[in-house]
Amino acid sequence: MSRESNTLTIWCNNDFSADQKSEPELLSSGAGNHRLLLYSSAQDGRRGEACESLRTADIAFGFPDAQAVCESPKLRWVQLNAAGYTSFDQPTIRNALAGRGTIVTNSSDVYAEPCAQHLLAMITSLARGLPIALDAQRGDRSWRMSLRPGLPLLNGQTVMLLGFGAIARRLVELLRPLEMNVIAVRRNITGNESIRVATVSELDQLLPTVDHLVNTLPANDQSEGFVNAARGSGRISQRVARRATLGCVSRRHEPGTFTGGSSALGGAQLFHHPASRRWPPNRKGKTGQTLPPQSATLRTRRRLA
Repeated sequence: MSRESNTLTIWCNNDFSADQKSEPELLSSGAGNHRLLLYSSAQDGRRGEACESLRTADIAFGFPDAQAVCESPKLRWVQLNAAGYTSFDQPTIRNALAGRGTIVTNSSDVYAEPCAQHLLAMITSLARGLPIALDAQRGDRSWRMSLRPGLPLLNGQTVMLLGFGAIARRLVELLRPLEMNVIAVRRNITGNESIRVATVSELDQLLPTVDHLVNTLPANDQSEGFVNAARGSGRISQRVARRATLGCVSRRHEPGTFTGGSSALGGAQLFHHPASRRWPPNRKGKTGQTLPPQSATLRTRRRLA
């Protein structure tokens, strides 16, 4: 076999920022003798030169359009630069790619550590009333002694994880020293999970025992609106899942309402709940909806290849 026949064409539209000057060079160096075609993140393969070259590529890295990938018969591997893969998680797309043996992988492990650490920070800070303490620093800086009896210890409290991907698995490791009861809910139980795992049909029966609800669900037809007002209220809720997984999630003291600004970052669409400053813990430590800010997926990207 000739050396030329071993040369692969790598199509890339990864969103390198202006300050990431070394990363494209590192990627090019790592590609070696293979052909590397670089495009901007806006050029997703639907039209123009990026479309034509995608159809001749063996590997795609970045976030190409899912339908364009289906129309590129030579593609053997698609590596997404995000944890989210909603556009690829459709029956027609999955069947088309599986039928010809194209592999699609995402970057969940890249975001697992920062997202898991962010969720841990949210769980611990809310349990200890840090948002209220921070508000006090903005105001009269007085002690909020009346809050102390209602601030729970996390030991023995129950955390429910919706989804059990890379982020959830890393969070389990971080929570272990706190001696919390951790339960995961997932569609397909493998039997190899390190914690108790429940099926979706058991969810509503278990929810009354849950103190902290952590939503890491991918966005697809089955998860859309999965966390509704009944499931989200009455407990501390954290999320690094896409907004589509939420129905009308209400705060304990504001039934039927939901507001928030959103933005896309990394592999997750995250947003603030503007009413979170009024977070009022009760004596059981349960409270309304609180959502993490966009910094959950921030990470210094040192290596891409």
